[in-house]
Parts: sequence; structure tokens; C-alpha cells
Amino acid sequence: MATIDIVFSTKNLQTYSSTDILSKYDEKTLFQLRTDLKKDKKGVLLCATCMQPLFIAGTLQGDMYFRHTKDSDDCPIKTTCKLNPEEIQAMKYNGQKEGARHKNNKLLLASICTSISNSL
Repeated sequence: MATIDIVFSTKNLQTYSSTDILSKYDEKTLFQLRTDLKKDKKGVLLCATCMQPLFIAGTLQGDMYFRHTKDSDDCPIKTTCKLNPEEIQAMKYNGQKEGARHKNNKLLLASICTSISNSL
């Protein structure tokens, strides 16, 4: 089973290790968090990879873990993922904006390409 290692909190816009969250609280608090997450359809804790809502599930042995909600969209972490590598890369880097250095390098490359094509 694939595990969700990093979760994103919409309350404070921070990422956390799922292990840290699950080991930090006692069983009663985790069960309350589990109930709260199921009630909140928008999601307070999201998968840091695909930004879809998560909830807490458990095994018969008492181990707790984060999982995607039922019928959620594809995510590279899910074992049922049908995304191809290009789609996974696009999802992984979605929302990351170009920095100033990246924009400057693109302009420099465009200028060099224009210069070369004009000299031909």
C-alpha cells in the first residue's frame, strides 16, 4: 500500500510529515480529527502531491494512516493511479511559478536564437 508521507494544512498553509501528526496525538484526539476530516468536505488536510482532501483511516491492528477520500481523482500516490509520467510531472509542478532568473534566462535564449536566425 502506498502511503501519504506529507500532508498540507489549509489552516496555516504548512506541510507536515504524516508520521509527525499521527504520532503527536493520543487515540482520542486522532479519532476526533478523523471525524472532523470526514465532515469537512473541502478538506483541512490535503495530500501535498495532488491537493485533494484526506482523512484518517486505520487497520485492524490499530495503525492509523492518511488516505484519499473515496472516488477522489487520480494521484501518483494512489495504487489505482492511471496517470502517465507526463501527467504526474505536470501535477507535481503545478502552481510553481517562474522565478526572475528563469525569466531572464528565457529572454536571453530568445535573444540568442533571434540573433542566430537573423545572421543566417
